[in-house]
Amino acid sequence: MLIGDFLSPLATLETRFKRLAEYQPHGHILQLLDPAEQALPFSGRIRFEGTEDEGDALIGRVEAIRQAYAERLQAQLDGMAALTRMLDGAMRSTTTDRPPETALLALISPTRRAGGVKIR
Repeated sequence: MLIGDFLSPLATLETRFKRLAEYQPHGHILQLLDPAEQALPFSGRIRFEGTEDEGDALIGRVEAIRQAYAERLQAQLDGMAALTRMLDGAMRSTTTDRPPETALLALISPTRRAGGVKIR
């Protein structure tokens, strides 16, 4: 079971997953996001500070990029779902404001596994 935000570039994650699959061919992924990472609820001019040496980003009007952000996040989720298949596992995405038990139970239940992942 891997738990994280998995917002690194898909190519980086693919390299890590391939290496992991050599040693552990089965695994499940739980993507854990802050609700603000999921919905981008801000408006106006915002400076986002990188937490892992990405640098800062100043956005003039956050509401102007919200749709593109949602599409990019969905593409990341879809890419993660594809990478999860390398581990012969399942993936779920949840947010930090929800009880983790729901996502974990859905993740390990064989009857509830889905091919794609949608933002909930």
